[in-house]
Amino acid sequence: MVDRASKALWLFCFLLPLVQATCYTTFGDIQDGDVPCDPDNDVSTCCSANDYCLSNGLCLDASANNVMTQQSCTDPNWGAPCHKFCTKHSQFTTLYP
Repeated sequence: MVDRASKALWLFCFLLPLVQATCYTTFGDIQDGDVPCDPDNDVSTCCSANDYCLSNGLCLDASANNVMTQQSCTDPNWGAPCHKFCTKHSQFTTLYP
């Protein structure tokens, strides 16, 4: 018979990987639909689930012609390794090569 502590530990270990970090815009608002680029780090840049994470912190839009965007960060204050490429007056920036 499995005791309560064993059940709780199993449940915790099973559900822990399902918990996903929250991503925030440059204004500190929650950005639904974005996922951390490096889920193993405490702080990571985030991109849309359909986009490609780039090593420079930008996201490559998988559905557009080489469009790179700054999207979000798991740190609402945008600490390292997140970089604010956008000005304080603009939330989203699209960069073309």
